[in-house]
Amino acid sequence: MITPWRDDIRRRGQLRIVELAGAGSAPWRGLVARAVTAFNDLSSALDLGVTYRRVDADADVTVDTYANQSLVGRASIRREGPAGRPDSELRVTSVAITVPDDPLTSTPAGRRRVGPGVLLAMMVHEMVHACGLSNSEHSPSGDLFQASPDVLHGTTAAGDKMSTGLRDASQQFIGMPPLLLTEQTAAKIRQAWQPLTADAPGTRTPRASSRTAGPAGY
Repeated sequence: MITPWRDDIRRRGQLRIVELAGAGSAPWRGLVARAVTAFNDLSSALDLGVTYRRVDADADVTVDTYANQSLVGRASIRREGPAGRPDSELRVTSVAITVPDDPLTSTPAGRRRVGPGVLLAMMVHEMVHACGLSNSEHSPSGDLFQASPDVLHGTTAAGDKMSTGLRDASQQFIGMPPLLLTEQTAAKIRQAWQPLTADAPGTRTPRASSRTAGPAGY
């Protein structure tokens, strides 16, 4: 399901995001800033119609950790207004992203923490959810918005990548970073952030992109 944000936020074309205590601690320290840059670069390349901005307060999206050792993040979409009543049109009013505090992966040498490249892809994945896309909108393969992508293990954690599920000419799986979004996923984000019909001429209008994917090299 694709659920648009509240009208005033859609007109802004920007989501304000804040990292809470857990997201400011290892292994996630610094990842929100990198993810904002990566998402915004993808948005510019693919004309998504929405960007992120880091703030210290009054955020639309919060990021924190929960006690877990999986590679599963969560984006809890809320549809409540300031008084706690449901939005009259069930639009998104805020999102709480949570990521595991101790994300581990199983390698031939044993279990260890997954590397920062995979953490970055996980964070941007949840930020795509926060744009208004539910689990039913996951892509089958080819980008960072897959439901359960595999980890391509490096010799050390620094070399870990998230698999796109696709192979290159030598039949090796293609990993991320660099981060990729397919046109299919990009179109869904544009749908959630398309201009309101009542907006005056000159309002931001997302343009259809001729690119099939946008790399963000982080």
